[in-house]
Amino acid sequence: MVAINDWRKRRLDNILVSPVLDFFDEEIVTAKGMNYREGQANMALDIAEAFRDNKNIIVEASVGIGKSFAYLIPALLVNQISGRPIIIATSSIHLSEQLLSDAKQAAKLLNRSVNVVVGKGRNNYSCLNRAYNLKVGNDSNFNRL
Repeated sequence: MVAINDWRKRRLDNILVSPVLDFFDEEIVTAKGMNYREGQANMALDIAEAFRDNKNIIVEASVGIGKSFAYLIPALLVNQISGRPIIIATSSIHLSEQLLSDAKQAAKLLNRSVNVVVGKGRNNYSCLNRAYNLKVGNDSNFNRL
């Protein structure tokens, strides 16, 4: 008998990990007119496996590796599967705006529609105090999606 977690893992391999592997396949990437980056493909696979296994992951990657697509592609697939929003926090407004463009391009490459919301400024910044106040219902200024 197959354990439920084994079944879930195999199912997510088919609907998440396999499409990520396909998307970042060297021949497919170059056929789409993009540059193949082995580090990007490995990072995307690591992220897809972290989603599949419901684990956290910390990734450090050099400049120019294509980090945005490496996490946006698995994130968009997870969003499609779960229907739940994916939240990506950045350290700068410039990077948030770049991710807006990258998310739209990634969705187009996946033939999927995407609804992207960019939250800028102090009203969209979270800290432990604001998260607690939101949980207990004391923070009416916190923007809710």
